[in-house]
Amino acid sequence: MGLAARALILAAGRGRRLDPHTRVRPKPLIYVAGRPILAHLLDALRPLGVTDAAVVVGYLGDQIRAYLATRPVPAPQVLVQEAPLGNGHAVYAARAFLRGPVLLQFGDTIPRADLRALLGRPAAAIGVTEVDDPRGYGIVEVDDGGRARRLWEKPANPPGRRAVAGTFYFPDPAPLREALEDLVREDAKREGEFWLVDAVQRVIDRGVPVETFPVERFYDCGTVDKVLVANRELLAAGLAAADPAPAGVDRATVIVPPAAIAVDAAIRESRIGPFVTVAPGARIVRSRVVDAIVHPGAALEDADVEATIVDGPDGEAQT
Repeated sequence: MGLAARALILAAGRGRRLDPHTRVRPKPLIYVAGRPILAHLLDALRPLGVTDAAVVVGYLGDQIRAYLATRPVPAPQVLVQEAPLGNGHAVYAARAFLRGPVLLQFGDTIPRADLRALLGRPAAAIGVTEVDDPRGYGIVEVDDGGRARRLWEKPANPPGRRAVAGTFYFPDPAPLREALEDLVREDAKREGEFWLVDAVQRVIDRGVPVETFPVERFYDCGTVDKVLVANRELLAAGLAAADPAPAGVDRATVIVPPAAIAVDAAIRESRIGPFVTVAPGARIVRSRVVDAIVHPGAALEDADVEATIVDGPDGEAQT
């Protein structure tokens, strides 16, 4: 039986740290372990029975809209953030969707967590995990009972290593919606943006309990290095897309697992893997590809590729 919760995924950002790859493809459509980041998030909702989902788009939003049209029905709603004013503003743009229990996720982060247990909680919760270098993350300070007390966004001197893992749950999102409306009305930007952690801090300051929820592992796919780490670990864990045997791989090609090869990729006289994703429509001839992601429509010939992302034609929105 499905859980009575909705899901909101934030997929509007520019992804500047992934430049130049995000010049032609929005960050949520970067491939990891055989499928786009966005697919990992949406596929995780299906076993929960959460079918009322929405995706906030902005930069290259038409590509995300086209991808969502290929998804199993019912397809998520598409909501638009008209201006790039931060992740808090993206949630504000979707404020009409904030009704009933809501699971909120960042569209560039893949969590490995027990979402069913999260959705069963009576109180609001922030997914957290400890990181080695907390300077690039939202940081949560908790009280003795494990409730969130203070949040920081990418602090220069982090007070701890407990990082926001890109997942929030609000059984009643009304206080969050009110806090976001207050932020925008007051024009309370920081560095030109409205931050979600600032809205959640206001919720906490108004006396609403916000707990923390342990996330076993999460992949912040914000840089090439982090995308490749996610690709390696998810492939090694057997969490790649379950495609049938790719028919386009010839007998002269050696596939070294783990690897995720799209069924319609064309590969000739090559050595692929380990830790390689080859997306739909890619073509590889007489090449060696290791620890890499080859995007839809990309072509490699007589190439030696390792530890990188290979893009397809400009503007290509294949899925």
